[in-house]
Amino acid sequence: MPSPFPGMDPFVESQEWPDFHHAAIEVMREFLTDRVGTRYIVRVERRVYLEYTFDDQDRLFIPDVSVILDSGSTSGAAKSSATTTLTTLAPVECIVPMIEEQRESFLYIRDRETKEVITVLELLS
Repeated sequence: MPSPFPGMDPFVESQEWPDFHHAAIEVMREFLTDRVGTRYIVRVERRVYLEYTFDDQDRLFIPDVSVILDSGSTSGAAKSSATTTLTTLAPVECIVPMIEEQRESFLYIRDRETKEVITVLELLS
């Protein structure tokens, strides 16, 4: 059955895009390196973004640490042999955002001598 989306592949777009994107950038680099000659250099660069998102379930985490207050502490003086009472605070539940890392690869062409950027190429999805 032919694709219902002419010009695109839903499998690549939804599941395999990062791998396809990286492979395409590498092929473009090889292709351009042979054609720009010795005056220019072609390199792959990468941007990394960190995004804080809450997942659909709004995960609830219970801490694994307790803070204990020592109600019998003395300020700087030597401790006596008196009984000390410790109080444990109730655990605090909180929603913690999930960190997602997004990576984008792109090509840049630089002048070999001056290292000046001549152009930047990006493959958009």
